[in-house]
Amino acid sequence: MAKTIPQLGFHYFPDDQHFTDQDLYTWLPILASLEARWLTLRASARRAIPENFIKGLMEAGIEPIIHIPHPVGKMDESSLRPILEAYARWDVRFVIIYDRPNLRDHWANDAWHKKGLVERFVDIALPTLQLVRSSGLMPVLPPLEPGGDYWDTAFLEGVLRSIKRRRQESLLRDLNISFYAWTYDRPEDWGIGGPEKWDSARPYMTSEGSQDHRGFRIFDWYDTLALNSTGQLMPLICVGAGSNQRYAESNPAQHEQSTLAIIKTLEEGNLPPTVRNINFYLLSCGSHHSDFENAWFPSIEAPIATVHALRKYLSSRLQVARKPLRHYVLLPEGTNIQDVVTHDKVAEILRKLSPVVGYSPIEAQLARTVTLVGDQDAVAASIEQDLIKAGCTVKRISPEIQPDLVDEKTFKKEDHVQALIHRLVRQNGGREK
Repeated sequence: MAKTIPQLGFHYFPDDQHFTDQDLYTWLPILASLEARWLTLRASARRAIPENFIKGLMEAGIEPIIHIPHPVGKMDESSLRPILEAYARWDVRFVIIYDRPNLRDHWANDAWHKKGLVERFVDIALPTLQLVRSSGLMPVLPPLEPGGDYWDTAFLEGVLRSIKRRRQESLLRDLNISFYAWTYDRPEDWGIGGPEKWDSARPYMTSEGSQDHRGFRIFDWYDTLALNSTGQLMPLICVGAGSNQRYAESNPAQHEQSTLAIIKTLEEGNLPPTVRNINFYLLSCGSHHSDFENAWFPSIEAPIATVHALRKYLSSRLQVARKPLRHYVLLPEGTNIQDVVTHDKVAEILRKLSPVVGYSPIEAQLARTVTLVGDQDAVAASIEQDLIKAGCTVKRISPEIQPDLVDEKTFKKEDHVQALIHRLVRQNGGREK
């Protein structure tokens, strides 16, 4: 069976209203079909997400990331602690409090305009982070708006340096950093390598020919920033990622292409080890919400084209991985195996790849790669199409065999190949003519 992509996840609804047993029953099969292993859940500071919903996700192998986007300001510890402790009892690991504190309108009571914004944020965030930690959860800095009203890299650097300056070494050892990884309709490798590669990038200004952190590879920049600010790398948690229509409009084809490119990046292991997950935004959303155009499922019955493309891609991975045979050479019915063995292309395949050799199209479907020997009169095009539908990579060679012209010297030269064919045919239920 194909290995799952351990970092693959999604952002659930952009509100805290879809946590009933029926919601769980509806969405678990969909999340399973998308091989989700993580799920961002938007939650309230006034009440916990129901235990049944949390437990249902975790029993299905999906790790919840609970995000409480409370306006930036002091929180009531007496009401928040029981909620955090409940999450900890249910084996939740990550609860994120606040959202994009580098945006003006995310602060309570117009507090943005006062001096010393970063230090005031640390004054507010430290008690909250310590409360989260003392409740048995991992402390996580809230995600920032890439760019933002206060440039996010400068804001994050200031926060980390302030925490270090306040001698919060124990907190720093446990601290995670959350982030958004929007593509902005740029290639998925935009900004790869971080500031070490793109050293001319500056806050609010990216010179011509350079790239910055505002793209999917934002984590490369945050890695470097954390290391330079604190002397250590920190785990990174993705709250939302992918195409976001708020920042750059993309047509369905662009959305699909971008998503699959990111999936392949995850599958190939081309993420820093600090990145825990990538959660695509947005699983679903009510039609009245401003983020409705980002929903992968505008309705259960009518997902966007990207969903179909992703399911097809994941299914093809499973088909390939489930095939027990690496290579199969399919011979035409009635072919004498010795007539085929002396052909240069066939002999080369046998010597280099040690394939299974036989006459059964059904058996050939168990192989990742199938070589058809003969033209479409010998091995029908319908057989080739059936193999392709079964997830096989199909190649065709058309040797022109004239058995009466094959001399004894040639057969002696290929004795070792014949022996291999005879053994493989016998072992795999084929037959020699």
